[in-house]
Amino acid sequence: MGMIEVHGRAKRLYALVSPISQQPCVYYCLKKYRRASRDKQWQLSRITTSGTVPFIIEDNTGKIQIDPQGAKLSPKTTHEGSPGQSNILFSSTIDDDPNEKWKEEVIHEGSILYILGFARTSKNGNNELRQQVSDKLRDLKTDHDKMMAYDKDGNGTIDSGEWDHARSDMEQQVLQEKLHRSKERSNQQLIIGAPPQNGLPFIIAETESEANLTRNYSWYIPPLLTIGVGAFIWTLIRVATFFNLL
Repeated sequence: MGMIEVHGRAKRLYALVSPISQQPCVYYCLKKYRRASRDKQWQLSRITTSGTVPFIIEDNTGKIQIDPQGAKLSPKTTHEGSPGQSNILFSSTIDDDPNEKWKEEVIHEGSILYILGFARTSKNGNNELRQQVSDKLRDLKTDHDKMMAYDKDGNGTIDSGEWDHARSDMEQQVLQEKLHRSKERSNQQLIIGAPPQNGLPFIIAETESEANLTRNYSWYIPPLLTIGVGAFIWTLIRVATFFNLL
């Protein structure tokens, strides 16, 4: 498909709960720090994240599934257990060790998120695309006038090359319809995830307004424009491979 950006409210796809604060969330990152003695700085010793757990984004056009693996995430909520701190929230989970502390970053369910990533279809969506192409080709066979429009040599029959041309046209029609039917986002056949090419951004960030998005992420626009042509060519190759045109 290609690069896409969405802005909407995060919803859980699974019953994910943050491990320390025990709150419904779509993402968490739990970091453990330790120091050998009081004179040494904190060293990161372990990271646990929910980065493989997908979730949903809802906006005024419907919903779409997000696969957060490989994303640059920017949660706004942080919980931290400091050495010697007496905190009911952490007391049942973290030992009172002055040489150990935890930091939890959370994106709560219901948070407003900005996402810039690569849109692709699910496996079910691929099967549907094939079926739609088959349906269009079948309809084309029943319409003599439209069928003869592909008779480029005027001999009254459709040879293999002309049929391939017709198939290519039907495939392009299906892809264009797929891109422009916003209601298809509601059945979660589209998934936003990490781009297949190195250098393309994948961002998941909490935000309060569209103005914040423009201010914080406008620096991504020039690189995207620079690599846009390459991404378009890559997408055409993928589409051609998918439909066995190469």
